[in-house]
Amino acid sequence: MDEAACELRSTLPGAALAAVRRALDAEGITSSTARSGGFCPVVLITSGEATLEEVCGELLDRPDSGRAVVVQVVSETECGLERACALLKAGADELIECGAPSECVVPLAKLIRRWRLIETECKRDDVRNVLVGESALWRRTVRETVEAGRFSSAPVFLHGETGTGKEQLARLVHCQTQRKGASDLTVLDCTTLQKDLAGSELFGHARGAFTGAAGSRIGAMALADGGTLFLDEVGELPLGLQAPLLRALQECTYKPIGSNEWQRSDFRLVCATNRDLCAEVRAGNFRLDLYHRICANTVRVPALRERRGDIPLLLDKFATDAVGDRVSMTPSLLAHLNRRDYPGNVRELQQLVAAMARRYLGNGRFTIGMLPDSERATLLSPATAADAAKQGWRLMLNDVVSGALGDGLGLHELTERIEDALIDHATDKTGSLRRASMVLGVTERALQMRRARRSERGQPRASHNGNGHPRRGDRNGA
Repeated sequence: MDEAACELRSTLPGAALAAVRRALDAEGITSSTARSGGFCPVVLITSGEATLEEVCGELLDRPDSGRAVVVQVVSETECGLERACALLKAGADELIECGAPSECVVPLAKLIRRWRLIETECKRDDVRNVLVGESALWRRTVRETVEAGRFSSAPVFLHGETGTGKEQLARLVHCQTQRKGASDLTVLDCTTLQKDLAGSELFGHARGAFTGAAGSRIGAMALADGGTLFLDEVGELPLGLQAPLLRALQECTYKPIGSNEWQRSDFRLVCATNRDLCAEVRAGNFRLDLYHRICANTVRVPALRERRGDIPLLLDKFATDAVGDRVSMTPSLLAHLNRRDYPGNVRELQQLVAAMARRYLGNGRFTIGMLPDSERATLLSPATAADAAKQGWRLMLNDVVSGALGDGLGLHELTERIEDALIDHATDKTGSLRRASMVLGVTERALQMRRARRSERGQPRASHNGNGHPRRGDRNGA
């Protein structure tokens, strides 16, 4: 394993920074002012005297290392929630507050070593070959799953749409769980539970427990003992079974149906659902206490439309698996598959590739003629070019909104940013604020007021002369 390293930035005086660097070297952490190869998180050490704009600017300008930590050298009276929130919003993954630079070295070294271990696990071939994707959102999802699996024994809750890969992430949790002699992952699909037999599927039953119970049966709780129990689509779990499950999770004991003997079962719990469990709790369909019990480590699994950049990698993976050899896609086919919507997410993409594989002739490429008839009908529907363009910008807007919500932007801030982008784009295209107002269907005064409010918020805007035209040398007039 390569040595742990970090890219060190600081607003501290040179002597203080040099002392921190020597202390990190003593802890086995190589630090430099430039990004080195491999996983190299950014560490920004700042004093309480540094302005927030200065610190946030450094964070937003960081290289794509995947992780960043801010060390604040402040006194107890200088620690503030507002500043901490601003740093988190600017991209910090962790904050370390200390009274002197030397106090940060040990916790910082531990954090970097843990991050490096997580990154190493994420890059293992058996992980990358199953959980395919290089987008920032997907990499963060896999990191969170590894961290929850390896450094916590609490239940893991995977929330995402159908077909996004929740079961594969559950298997990753199981593989990362540190249990000696752990048994296999036990999967119980709650959508298949019949109301009368649901308790037996989960807890098992004794002989003669009910009509037709000619023999005893081992349930999922017993099968998962020593390993991991994965409750898929836990939102479908019958309400009457939720209280017994909660007690079993709390006590690690349960009774098979029709038995008077308590049995022990020690397992790691992973749950997944595509339902909004908070809404189910409000509707009375899911117990609030059980919800809090299972969601200690919550991982949101992104839909495929939120990580469209991973589609070519997924296509390569699924096509290779389907035909047993490395194949490529023709440009026309790749263009269609990249812009297509996938309500069923990754599973739908996989099934589409499998349907094309039956027409594969072994010439090394998948062609657009290999699309199944149902897909061909959609592709060749008499939609106009305008309809196709509308569909394109709608999908793009969906991607933007999904990504913004994933980054924590609220309705007000998201609306402001979209409005700003529309105004800038219209002004750039038309060459004046007056013509931009006509294109956008608002008054010129409205655009002027909107830009004035943006200036008050401290966001940059283009300068214009009295006629509304960009001044020479401005961003809009260059």
